Amino acid sequence: MNYWSNGEHSPLPPRLLHLIIPADVIVKQAETAVATLQKLRQRGCQIILSQVGRDLHLFNLLNPHIADYLLLDSDLITNIHESLMDEMLASIIQGHAQRLDIKTLAGPVQNSQVLDTLSSIGVDLIYGDAIAETQPLDLLLNTSYFAIH
Repeated sequence: MNYWSNGEHSPLPPRLLHLIIPADVIVKQAETAVATLQKLRQRGCQIILSQVGRDLHLFNLLNPHIADYLLLDSDLITNIHESLMDEMLASIIQGHAQRLDIKTLAGPVQNSQVLDTLSSIGVDLIYGDAIAETQPLDLLLNTSYFAIH
Protein backbone atom coordinates (compact mmCIF):
# COMPACT_ATOMS: atom_id res chain seq x y z
CA MET A 1 0.00 0.00 0.00
CA ASN A 2 1.29 3.46 -0.84
CA TYR A 3 0.66 5.41 2.36
CA TRP A 4 1.80 8.81 1.13
CA SER A 5 -0.22 8.94 -2.07
CA ASN A 6 -3.40 8.19 -0.09
CA GLY A 7 -2.69 10.97 2.39
CA GLU A 8 -2.22 8.41 5.16
CA HIS A 9 0.75 8.15 7.45
CA SER A 10 3.13 5.25 7.49
CA PRO A 11 3.46 3.37 10.79
CA LEU A 12 7.22 3.93 10.43
CA PRO A 13 8.40 7.53 10.94
CA PRO A 14 9.94 8.90 7.72
CA ARG A 15 13.11 9.97 9.58
CA LEU A 16 13.89 6.26 10.02
CA LEU A 17 13.60 5.50 6.30
CA HIS A 18 16.90 5.46 4.40
CA LEU A 19 16.02 5.05 0.74
CA ILE A 20 18.72 3.94 -1.71
CA ILE A 21 18.25 5.39 -5.19
CA PRO A 22 20.63 4.47 -8.06
CA ALA A 23 22.32 7.59 -9.44
CA ASP A 24 21.44 6.65 -13.01
CA VAL A 25 17.75 7.20 -12.16
CA ILE A 26 18.59 10.87 -11.60
CA VAL A 27 20.52 11.08 -14.87
CA LYS A 28 17.86 9.32 -16.96
CA GLN A 29 14.77 10.92 -15.39
CA ALA A 30 16.15 14.13 -13.91
CA GLU A 31 13.05 16.28 -13.64
CA THR A 32 10.77 13.63 -12.17
CA ALA A 33 13.45 12.12 -9.94
CA VAL A 34 14.61 15.43 -8.44
CA ALA A 35 11.02 16.48 -7.69
CA THR A 36 10.34 13.11 -6.04
CA LEU A 37 13.54 13.29 -3.98
CA GLN A 38 12.58 16.77 -2.77
CA LYS A 39 9.17 15.49 -1.63
CA LEU A 40 10.74 12.56 0.20
CA ARG A 41 13.26 14.86 1.90
CA GLN A 42 10.48 17.25 2.95
CA ARG A 43 8.74 14.33 4.63
CA GLY A 44 11.94 13.54 6.53
CA CYS A 45 13.27 10.53 4.62
CA GLN A 46 17.01 10.01 4.32
CA ILE A 47 18.21 9.63 0.72
CA ILE A 48 21.27 7.66 -0.38
CA LEU A 49 22.29 8.00 -4.03
CA SER A 50 24.10 4.77 -4.92
CA GLN A 51 26.44 3.72 -7.73
CA VAL A 52 27.98 7.17 -8.01
CA GLY A 53 30.97 6.77 -10.27
CA ARG A 54 32.19 7.84 -13.65
CA ASP A 55 29.19 9.88 -14.88
CA LEU A 56 29.90 13.33 -13.49
CA HIS A 57 26.88 14.76 -15.35
CA LEU A 58 24.95 13.74 -12.24
CA PHE A 59 26.32 16.77 -10.38
CA ASN A 60 24.80 19.17 -12.92
CA LEU A 61 21.38 17.80 -11.95
CA LEU A 62 21.66 17.90 -8.16
CA ASN A 63 20.75 20.74 -5.83
CA PRO A 64 22.25 21.26 -2.38
CA HIS A 65 20.66 19.03 0.28
CA ILE A 66 18.88 16.86 -2.34
CA ALA A 67 20.35 13.74 -0.71
CA ASP A 68 22.00 12.82 2.56
CA TYR A 69 24.64 10.46 1.18
CA LEU A 70 26.43 9.52 -2.03
CA LEU A 71 27.55 5.89 -2.13
CA LEU A 72 30.60 5.57 -4.36
CA ASP A 73 30.43 2.78 -6.93
CA SER A 74 32.37 -0.23 -5.66
CA ASP A 75 34.08 -0.55 -9.07
CA LEU A 76 35.55 2.91 -8.54
CA ILE A 77 37.05 2.16 -5.14
CA THR A 78 38.20 -1.45 -5.52
CA ASN A 79 41.66 -0.53 -6.82
CA ILE A 80 41.70 3.15 -5.94
CA HIS A 81 45.06 2.76 -4.21
CA GLU A 82 46.61 1.59 -7.52
CA SER A 83 44.78 3.85 -9.98
CA LEU A 84 45.53 7.55 -10.02
CA MET A 85 42.57 8.08 -12.37
CA ASP A 86 40.14 6.44 -9.92
CA GLU A 87 41.64 8.43 -7.05
CA MET A 88 41.24 11.69 -8.96
CA LEU A 89 37.65 10.84 -9.90
CA ALA A 90 36.79 9.99 -6.29
CA SER A 91 38.38 13.27 -5.20
CA ILE A 92 36.24 15.19 -7.72
CA ILE A 93 33.11 13.41 -6.46
CA GLN A 94 34.10 14.23 -2.87
CA GLY A 95 34.46 17.91 -3.80
CA HIS A 96 31.04 18.00 -5.44
CA ALA A 97 29.50 16.24 -2.44
CA GLN A 98 30.98 18.81 -0.05
CA ARG A 99 29.70 21.66 -2.23
CA LEU A 100 26.20 20.12 -2.15
CA ASP A 101 26.42 19.36 1.60
CA ILE A 102 26.10 15.60 1.02
CA LYS A 103 28.13 13.00 2.93
CA THR A 104 30.08 10.36 1.02
CA LEU A 105 30.03 6.60 1.68
CA ALA A 106 32.43 4.01 0.30
CA GLY A 107 32.72 0.27 0.58
CA PRO A 108 33.13 -2.53 0.91
CA VAL A 109 36.77 -1.83 1.70
CA GLN A 110 38.82 -5.00 2.03
CA ASN A 111 42.34 -3.70 2.70
CA SER A 112 44.16 -0.93 4.51
CA GLN A 113 45.62 0.65 1.35
CA VAL A 114 42.14 1.37 -0.02
CA LEU A 115 41.07 2.59 3.42
CA ASP A 116 44.05 4.97 3.62
CA THR A 117 43.41 6.33 0.12
CA LEU A 118 39.71 6.95 0.78
CA SER A 119 40.52 8.56 4.12
CA SER A 120 43.07 10.88 2.53
CA ILE A 121 40.49 11.96 -0.08
CA GLY A 122 38.10 12.84 2.74
CA VAL A 123 35.36 10.24 2.27
CA ASP A 124 33.03 10.65 5.24
CA LEU A 125 31.95 7.06 5.93
CA ILE A 126 33.77 3.85 5.00
CA TYR A 127 32.65 0.28 5.62
CA GLY A 128 34.03 -3.19 5.03
CA ASP A 129 36.40 -5.78 6.45
CA ALA A 130 39.23 -3.22 6.64
CA ILE A 131 37.18 -1.47 9.34
CA ALA A 132 35.77 -4.51 11.13
CA GLU A 133 35.05 -8.08 10.14
CA THR A 134 31.45 -9.06 9.52
CA GLN A 135 29.67 -10.47 12.57
CA PRO A 136 26.38 -12.32 12.81
CA LEU A 137 23.49 -10.08 13.85
CA ASP A 138 22.54 -12.26 16.83
CA LEU A 139 26.10 -11.93 18.18
CA LEU A 140 25.94 -8.14 17.88
CA LEU A 141 22.54 -8.00 19.56
CA ASN A 142 23.57 -10.21 22.46
CA THR A 143 27.07 -8.92 23.19
CA SER A 144 27.05 -5.16 22.60
CA TYR A 145 25.11 -1.94 22.78
CA PHE A 146 24.20 -2.34 19.10
CA ALA A 147 20.42 -2.40 19.60
CA ILE A 148 20.06 0.41 22.14
CA HIS A 149 19.22 3.15 19.60
